[in-house]
Amino acid sequence: MSMNEGEHNPYNINVIGVESSKADIICDIDGTLMNVEDRRVFAVENKRPEDKKMNWDVFLDPEVMEKYDRPNWDVVFLIKKLMSTGSTIIFTSARNERHRDVSIKQIVHGCNISMAVTTYSNKGNRLYLRRDGDFRGDEITKKEIFEKILTDGFRPQLAFDDRDRVVSMWRSIGLPCFQVRGGKF
Repeated sequence: MSMNEGEHNPYNINVIGVESSKADIICDIDGTLMNVEDRRVFAVENKRPEDKKMNWDVFLDPEVMEKYDRPNWDVVFLIKKLMSTGSTIIFTSARNERHRDVSIKQIVHGCNISMAVTTYSNKGNRLYLRRDGDFRGDEITKKEIFEKILTDGFRPQLAFDDRDRVVSMWRSIGLPCFQVRGGKF
């Protein structure tokens, strides 16, 4: 199924349709797959005088992520259903590369989602993170991650995300995006 007449589609994305059950699907982690509200509250409570909104060192601490983050079970359910049809899930996050281990642990053990090559897909599910030390806007790094995903041979047809400006970016490049939570931050 192609985009609707007149829609902007610079990457020539083929939208998932009823004729195809297998798809490459992007899924964000923080705020989408994982509920990070308890971690955010903890980072706000541990704010230092020089911090504006929260203590980012606390918020980005892998041990704090592991302790406070919880799966968003509605999204986990949908992702597992999509995987059961043969779709490949491409996890993306604005987390830095140093968060790879905790991210995989949350996906595999916290959500019980396999990251291995499956009988449904010879590609297996993947995880893309931003480079360490890169703190540009999420919408910028996620667009670069999208281009890397394409280079790696995936052809995403759908995304799940929460942050308004990232959702807008996905839609601006022609990728349909389900916004699973409000994201004005």
